[in-house]
Amino acid sequence: MTAFLALVAKELRALFVSPIAYAVIAVFLVLNGYGFAVTLFATKQATLVNVFFQAAVQLVLFVPLVTMRQFAEERRGGTLELLLTAPVREGDIVLAKFAASMGMLLAMVALTLVYAGVLARFSTPDWGPIYSGYLGLVLLAPITATTVLALTRGKPLPKAARPADPARFTPAVPR
Repeated sequence: MTAFLALVAKELRALFVSPIAYAVIAVFLVLNGYGFAVTLFATKQATLVNVFFQAAVQLVLFVPLVTMRQFAEERRGGTLELLLTAPVREGDIVLAKFAASMGMLLAMVALTLVYAGVLARFSTPDWGPIYSGYLGLVLLAPITATTVLALTRGKPLPKAARPADPARFTPAVPR
């Protein structure tokens, strides 16, 4: 367990040493803040529904920026072979990278709790959609992170998980 925690700490340091984590968080918050302000002033309703839809799309776009880089940096730095030959299981390595990604993604989502606080301060929002929206974002982050890590781990996918050849399903068009 201590090896796993050491790997998670190493991955978190690697994420936050580079400016990419801060840039992704800043862009995420600026876009969500802009969407929140425009929605709030345009509709004059205490709701975060549009912000959650926007944040979900942004998570799908930003998660690959965070997670794909983790294995690529190991390969580029030449430390992947060293890490794979260390006395830790490959599953622990992947889970540590996943946990570090989730830490950053959950921090991104947690920083948007300010919007709910603003709504609570100046109005009486319906908390059901807010709770369920945050639950949806918290559940969307691991799904996308797992998918990206599975696709970038460096090994081919099992045959059942590979995308189908589109040429098989397109009808022949006579000329």
